[in-house]
Amino acid sequence: MEEKAMCRANFIIRNMNGDEIHSVDEWFKYAPPKMGIRHWKDKRSAKEVAKAWIGTGKPVMPIKLKSVLDTHQFTKDFYPDWVIPEMITALDNFKGEHRNQDLGILGASLEGKVFISVEAKADEPFDKMISMQISNAKEGSKIPARIEGFSKAIFGRPVDDRIGQLKYQLLTGLAGALIEAKSQNADYAVFIVHEFISRSLDAKKLSRNSDDFQMFFEELTEISGLNYGDGKLHEIKSVPGGEFVPAGMPLLSGKIQTQLT
Repeated sequence: MEEKAMCRANFIIRNMNGDEIHSVDEWFKYAPPKMGIRHWKDKRSAKEVAKAWIGTGKPVMPIKLKSVLDTHQFTKDFYPDWVIPEMITALDNFKGEHRNQDLGILGASLEGKVFISVEAKADEPFDKMISMQISNAKEGSKIPARIEGFSKAIFGRPVDDRIGQLKYQLLTGLAGALIEAKSQNADYAVFIVHEFISRSLDAKKLSRNSDDFQMFFEELTEISGLNYGDGKLHEIKSVPGGEFVPAGMPLLSGKIQTQLT
């Protein structure tokens, strides 16, 4: 069933250069996915997230996102000021690739200023395990140092066997959300995974992603038995922070799903 969206006329969707986006075609023109036309397909996350936000020809916030934000007092009655697809956040001072957020959203709730990082998914993985990212790094690469820094900033300890089993994209996703929230002078940081589900997807891959998401947040919160993908926002303990990741900023995370016809 097609999901309805909550309309709000006075926010803009734009790329990082300031070009405003008014249609799905303009989304691809001004903020294409990293792999370009190869990833621009119906039932895949890059195009479906565009359709969810601008498919009507005007900016709308998907009702599923509105609903999950309303489950927590920090984000209740949130409205965006701007939305930037393919938003790049510098993670540190190292050269090379940084955090490419599928959506960066800045706005306000009743409680204050909120920055939201959205990771859109069909059945793509959350990248490799952290241990593999380290072991696969080329000689002289700064990736191991980056990961160690984020492990200490998010988990409060260096990479160990347990952290090594977690997925790299979730680590950089949280770090990027916190770093960008600080940059935008936000009061709250939110990390959301938005899954677009269709019959064409691989059930095993979907299950893998669900398990990876759950395992990451169980390790981070040190609380098992909660379903972190239940369509609610979960408040994460304040992270220790580091040189780039702010300490003490309220951090929330959750997962939502849109069922495609």
